[in-house]
Amino acid sequence: MLIGNEGDFSNSGASSCSQSEWTCQDYDTEEIRKFLKLTKNLRGVQVADYFPDIKRFVENTRIFMSEGCFTNKEVYRLKKFVTKLQNQLKS
Repeated sequence: MLIGNEGDFSNSGASSCSQSEWTCQDYDTEEIRKFLKLTKNLRGVQVADYFPDIKRFVENTRIFMSEGCFTNKEVYRLKKFVTKLQNQLKS
């Protein structure tokens, strides 16, 4: 979802985002589960191809994992993705 007008924030469902961000997307557990299904047994998966806002993906995924929203197998795969992405974000 691209947000081009700062006035759109109130109706966009992106109220947790600062107005200085051009794009902002919250991802839900179903989107993340769908991603896991689509990428199962694939190598070299680029999360950005599925979730353009990497930082938001990492934040949402960590919250959902801490709340116990995923199975142990899903958490295992997500931790691998999140760790890799966090290293990318640092550099």
